Amino acid sequence: MESFGTDITQIIVGRWSVKLDDRGRFQVPSEVRVRLKSVDEQFGFEQNKLYVSKSLDKPVQLFTQTHFYRMVQRVVDEIGGEALDSFLTQIGSSSSLVSIDKGGRATVPEYVMADARMKPNDEVVLVGKVYFLELWKPDYLEDRLEELRNRDDANEVIGKVLSTLPKADWRSGRATPRSSRRAAPDEECQQGQEDNTGERDE
Repeated sequence: MESFGTDITQIIVGRWSVKLDDRGRFQVPSEVRVRLKSVDEQFGFEQNKLYVSKSLDKPVQLFTQTHFYRMVQRVVDEIGGEALDSFLTQIGSSSSLVSIDKGGRATVPEYVMADARMKPNDEVVLVGKVYFLELWKPDYLEDRLEELRNRDDANEVIGKVLSTLPKADWRSGRATPRSSRRAAPDEECQQGQEDNTGERDE
C-alpha cells in the first residue's frame, strides 16, 4: 500500500444538513463524493463505497476505504494483546461497508443508527472532519461545539494552528514559512540600502 500524503484532494471540510429517509439513507453532497472518489481512486480501492462506523462518542463516522484501512493498520501495528482485541471487537461490531448508490445516497445501518440514537426520517448534520466525515444529531453537535469553545486550552490550540500558516513577505509577494530564519540586523540594513538605491536609480 502506498504511503498517505497530504494531497489537498484528501481533505474534506464543511457542514451539510441532510435527512435520513425511511430506510436510513442520506444524500451525500456532490462535492463530498468527488473528494471520496479521488482518495480511493488514488490508492486503488473500489470507488463509491464508505465504511460507516459508530464512534465511542455520539456521532456516526464515515471513512473512505483508504482511511479506514490506514486507521486499522496503524492500530494493529502499534498495540497488541487485550487492547487490540477490544479495538477489533468494537470496530468490527459497529462498522459496515456500504455503497453510494447511483442517486448519490449512502445507507446508515439500523444498528449503527440505534447506537447513535438516530432513527429513520431524522434531520442530521454531515460534518467534514478533514480526513473523514461524521453524522451528528443537530443538538448533540451544538453541545459539542459549545464544549470545544469553552475549553481552557481553546486559544492555545488555535494559536498552534495559526503558527503553522505561512507568513506573507509583502515585498516579494510570496508567503514564507514562519520557521524561516529571520535576517540578521546587518543583513536587514544592507537590504534596506539596496532597496533605497534601487528607488534612486529609477
